[in-house]
Amino acid sequence: MKNTTITDCIGMSTGQHVLDLSGIQTQIDLAPDHIKALRKNFNQVSIKKTTDQNDQILLTLENVRGTDDATILNVSLNKKEVGHFSLYGLDTASREEQGGKGLSFTIDVTDVIKELYLTDTIDSQTVVVHVYPRRTLSKPQDITIEKINIYRVQQKI
Repeated sequence: MKNTTITDCIGMSTGQHVLDLSGIQTQIDLAPDHIKALRKNFNQVSIKKTTDQNDQILLTLENVRGTDDATILNVSLNKKEVGHFSLYGLDTASREEQGGKGLSFTIDVTDVIKELYLTDTIDSQTVVVHVYPRRTLSKPQDITIEKINIYRVQQKI
């Protein structure tokens, strides 16, 4: 038998985001057909007590650019912590002579999304992503995030 992985973008933010002193907060609308499939998958896996065919949900922050690479950013989804990342190397990755695309980060948010769906504590089509500095910043930083997306990775057996 051949295993196949299917990756679908199920939600994306609009526009570029600029980090201010309190961070960035954006709402992401999720595709209704994927929400229905996620609920079904999470319920089946929960009943079987197995993770063999559990969909994986990934949050990506793409093309993070700026000059302050001594900052650590925390990430929450609907007020639940999901991870953090360091901006080490951001200044170099943001320079045009290095390609200028900045850095990109991926965080596995499967457990948080699953908990929100199974406990019915999530709006059926919207999640709120908050990206904020770990330490209090004394001034606004030159940090932008071009895209914040949510992907569903399905394992087909």
